[in-house]
Amino acid sequence: MILYEGEVRARANWIEKLICGPEEFDALIDHGLFLRQRDQTWRLVFVGSFCLTNMAWICLPAGFIGQDVTMTVAIQRTFACLLTYIKRSAARDNAAESLAHVYGGISGSRPAREIELFFELIAWTDAFGIYTAHVERLSARGGQSVHWPKTLSKSHALHSRNATTYDPLATISSEKQLTSLSVEQSRVLLALYAKYSALLALMGVDFDEIERRAESIAFELQEVPSLSLSNLHDELSSTNFDHERDLISLLIGLKELGNLPASRSAALELFGTVSFELVWEDICRKICESISITPKLSNPYYLLDGLPAVASARQKPDVTIQANGAQILLDAKYYPRFPSSLPQLEDIRKQIFYALSWNEGTVGTTFIFPGEVTKHVGTVAMFAPGNGDEYADLDRRFPRVSCITLSWSEALLDYAMGTTTRSLPLLLDVLGVLPSKTVTH
Repeated sequence: MILYEGEVRARANWIEKLICGPEEFDALIDHGLFLRQRDQTWRLVFVGSFCLTNMAWICLPAGFIGQDVTMTVAIQRTFACLLTYIKRSAARDNAAESLAHVYGGISGSRPAREIELFFELIAWTDAFGIYTAHVERLSARGGQSVHWPKTLSKSHALHSRNATTYDPLATISSEKQLTSLSVEQSRVLLALYAKYSALLALMGVDFDEIERRAESIAFELQEVPSLSLSNLHDELSSTNFDHERDLISLLIGLKELGNLPASRSAALELFGTVSFELVWEDICRKICESISITPKLSNPYYLLDGLPAVASARQKPDVTIQANGAQILLDAKYYPRFPSSLPQLEDIRKQIFYALSWNEGTVGTTFIFPGEVTKHVGTVAMFAPGNGDEYADLDRRFPRVSCITLSWSEALLDYAMGTTTRSLPLLLDVLGVLPSKTVTH
């Protein structure tokens, strides 16, 4: 079932919509998935998935409202972006802080990592199938290659004027064989599918063939004991094949998460975030990484009784880039309903002060909103008190802040795919025609 971030309903209507009891809805409120509004309604602020009474709910970002994409594409891109965000955040020094708002991340239960590893295991299985070991056997006839040490020690040499032959030849036959690793892979796939089948179905992932093969192997070799972590580490140290090491590493990662559920009745738990604006900031940051520069901003510095003291908080724009001969300070703003909803004074004042604090060269400042297409839509400027026209009352001491929309669909696809080919060229084209009102130092 599909919900959209930002949906608002009365409490009774939410309980009816979710087909849940009051206590279950209260649990979602306790986790921060809903915020109370002034009129006592409740607004959904969650992006991701949750499960109530074995029913999976998918909460899509509000940015998809009105977008010309299929539901399957919207779900795939949403979850791909959440997983990408988790990976990128976990690699930062402040990983715990970055992921504090992500359910299933570092400060939650395990679904985020488990789903990530499950998708990687599905991808491995799509590429290589259920694992089989190549086993070489000695045979008297019909092999593909001769085993010369065995032949020389056991066969009779027949000498002639032109050659020496051996009879019989000891040959090597190669065949594929299921192993305990095959059984472990099959059991893990089935256990995770039992838990996340609703999510895979909504994302359009075809699991039928994998499920059929895994069930066959798990049934055929049901007497084979499960591999322990120690067994898996032994397997990892005994192989030199990259694809085998990748599989074993995935199984180790899943095993370390704890015991897997054994039936479809296991709850999906929570996977997602109540702060998708931080994901949008990282999307914009990732798209601009190749042209990002270190910001050169002045920062507060005390001189008290002749003793210096630096303020602990520093100015830190979301993204600073070098483009078209100028430095541009970008502030990623997650306002999916822009221009119906707009940043207010504090956000505007911060961008203007960033520009005034820049201490080298020419700098411009820009808001980036999600939109249908990438384009420049206008500016926000400071106006002096008065009732004159726009230009008469414009306070020219302060720079304007440009407003740009970045194609939502293309930005999410680039982020999920680890590319910038769709979004960055269009963004650079738009930045090249921004109004010339900047600050030069």
